[in-house]
Amino acid sequence: MFYEKSSSFSGAKKAKINVYDFSGGLNGEREGSVLPITKASVLFNVKCDSGAIKDGVGIKRATVNNSEIDVSYSALSTLAKKLYYYRRYDEEVGLYIDYLIVYAQNGSMYVRNLSQKGSFEILPDLAFESEPVAVSYTYNGKDVIIFSSKSVMKIFDGNTVTQINDAPCITSMCIHSERLFATEGGQKTALWFSDDFDPLNWNVSLEDAGFIDFRDGAGSLLKVLSFGGYLYLFRNYGISRITAFGDQTQFSVDGIMATSGKINGGSITVCGDTIIYLAKDGFYSFTGGVPTRILTQLDSYIKNCDNTNAKGCYFNGVYYCLLNMKIDQKQCSVMLVYDVNKGYFTLAKGCSINDFTVLQGEDYFKLLFLCNRADFVGELSEKSEFFAHPLLKVWKSGTNDLGYQGEKTVTKISLFTKTPIKVRVKSEKGERILHFCGAKGMQTIALSLKGDLFEISIECDRPEMKVSRMQVEYEYYSR
Repeated sequence: MFYEKSSSFSGAKKAKINVYDFSGGLNGEREGSVLPITKASVLFNVKCDSGAIKDGVGIKRATVNNSEIDVSYSALSTLAKKLYYYRRYDEEVGLYIDYLIVYAQNGSMYVRNLSQKGSFEILPDLAFESEPVAVSYTYNGKDVIIFSSKSVMKIFDGNTVTQINDAPCITSMCIHSERLFATEGGQKTALWFSDDFDPLNWNVSLEDAGFIDFRDGAGSLLKVLSFGGYLYLFRNYGISRITAFGDQTQFSVDGIMATSGKINGGSITVCGDTIIYLAKDGFYSFTGGVPTRILTQLDSYIKNCDNTNAKGCYFNGVYYCLLNMKIDQKQCSVMLVYDVNKGYFTLAKGCSINDFTVLQGEDYFKLLFLCNRADFVGELSEKSEFFAHPLLKVWKSGTNDLGYQGEKTVTKISLFTKTPIKVRVKSEKGERILHFCGAKGMQTIALSLKGDLFEISIECDRPEMKVSRMQVEYEYYSR
């Protein structure tokens, strides 16, 4: 950002701000009135890591084996609610088979073999009263997927469904040291574990299954994860580390590492060598020691928002989180896209995402989406679009004095833009809307707007946006 000042023959002095780098991104750590004009107070559906303002991410129709994945009401005769990915090795054909499973509003589960063209088929024996949690496991030499909801556990091996009736009421589960560990519903104080090498055996004894009860003030059990050779138990207000190998009499629990805000269970996600989660006071990174605050730029946007149902997923080095944020003082649903290694993030708004899952096949590696207003499963798009419809893209500065404290008149806006855009210039004395066309070279539009503090926003509803090298010229009279 550069400030240039000069004098004119009329007595008014002229000044210019050159905004050549927008990579400051979104920042809510400072009040908008003291925010540098290179940093945005509102930013969605764009990315600025290159210095220019470009399209962020979007969602397009997913294709697997040149086939789209229809989840419309006409295809399922009900509404799709949740996605699961299941992969198994088929010894008869000597290949891995990929399946996508959908939990629907009517409680039924529908499965589609992604290795073949076709539609979803209902599995009558695989039905649940509420959305089940799931984990993949190799049981008796077969790749299976284990589902559990309330006190019902069912195992699907690609052909048949087996029901286990004596399993606990499970809210989350993971495989660790050849046992299935699960957090219990109801009072939400017990961590259960199955017999070793047998996730179907929940008979409580020193030789079979068992549980550990947690009643120490850290709140309900939210999620259990296998990470870095240990089990980590996330709770409302803390994290417990559990050493669990071999004989259950040798299991041990370490002290609680507290956080300063209530944790949202669905956001907890293993992201390579770290775990990222959202608490009431913001995002945290956890590697096994004391949790570390991250993404503090978003704290003011998350404050007082209900994120009980926030949901996280990790794909290709990026943490994705569905959550609620306040944008322009209105709460709305967004998807955070956070590059864990680079530390850079963007926000996707307007995609109405219900759920996501990672497809990790032999030939495909994709993040798949289930969206409210879409008849097909979606996948990531490098364009800011929602199933071929461009999303509104916005960059807006905070209120800024443009480098001079006192009344001034903005006279020109210049910039480079690849597509048609709308630029709003607003002060306490009025607003001007400028329409720039997509063209090569610098474009300049004159205006006359007085004020002390100004707010500049750039809006685009066309695909493949690219805006760079903005200049703001104004005149003022020195005191």
